[in-house]
Parts: sequence; structure tokens; C-alpha cells
Amino acid sequence: TLIIGYTLGSGLGLILLLWSLRKYLRNLLRHFNKKLIKPIIHESWPFAVLTLLTGFLFVTDTIILGWLKKAEDVGFYGAAQKPVLLLFLIPGLIASTLFPTFSRLNAEENKNILRRILEKASAISFLFTLPMVAGGIILAQKIIILLFGNGYQGSVPVFQIFLLIMLPVAIGSLLGNSLFALN
Repeated sequence: TLIIGYTLGSGLGLILLLWSLRKYLRNLLRHFNKKLIKPIIHESWPFAVLTLLTGFLFVTDTIILGWLKKAEDVGFYGAAQKPVLLLFLIPGLIASTLFPTFSRLNAEENKNILRRILEKASAISFLFTLPMVAGGIILAQKIIILLFGNGYQGSVPVFQIFLLIMLPVAIGSLLGNSLFALN
């Protein structure tokens, strides 16, 4: 009954959303240009591949751990991973925000300005991430207990290791987006 209620509620929500957007959706296909499909796919496939590989990467380790360890260990691992995955959004948002600027500067062939912005953004991202990582490592036990309770203290060392990954992710997100902008 819970699944049926959830499905009906989601369906009703979708119908109400589409109904409220009907005047915007009415003219949607009028502005559609079939000639843009191929260039958009050509330019966006690296993003699609990166997204798929990232999703695969985040699931594979848990599956392999499930084959090798007990369910309790997989639970500790998952508990440590969840807050860090949430924190991964921060460098991703910063990099995604700068992507249009990187693309514009590349199109205008302003490589020096692009390099300076990338260097400053990398420094700011590193300086923002470093205290978050250091504080997270120092307060790891309190954070895990606050989020998951005393029963998950076994995930503290894994959480601390995952936090260390934040530093290269912060810089890597910016570098990856700048490389995409440079084609």
C-alpha cells in the first residue's frame, strides 16, 4: 500500500506540475531545431560518459565490498561515504559555475585570463576545502555519531580517509571543467 500511495502521489504531482506549466510547454516544440541534435550530442558526449563512469565508480566499490565483507562493514562504509558524497557537490558546483566563463574565454582566445581565473579558483577551492577536510578529520567521530548514532563509530576511519579525497576532487573538478571548455 505504501508503494501504491507513493506512486499515486507522484503521478498526481506530475499531472499538477504539467498542468501548471501548460502555457510554457505548449510552444516547446515550435522552437525545436533538428539541426542542433547532432552538434549537441557531439559536444556533450564527454559529460555523459563522465557522469556514467562516476556513477559506476561510486557503486562498484560497495558491490565489491559486499562480496568480500559482512553487511555490517558495508553499512559502515556507506555511512562514511554519504556525507562525503554530499560534500563533493561543493567543488562540482564551483567548477560548473565557472564552466561558461572558461568556455567564453576559450572562444575569445583569452588563454592568459582563463589560466589566471583557473589558478585563483583552484587556490580558493583548495583554501575552502582544506579547513573542511581538517575539521572533518578532527571531528569525524562527533560527526558520525551526530549523523548516524553510536552504532556507526566503526565508520569513522573510513570517513576520515574519504575526507582526504576532497582535496584532489576540489582541484580535479576545476581542471576537468576547464579541459572540457578547451575541447
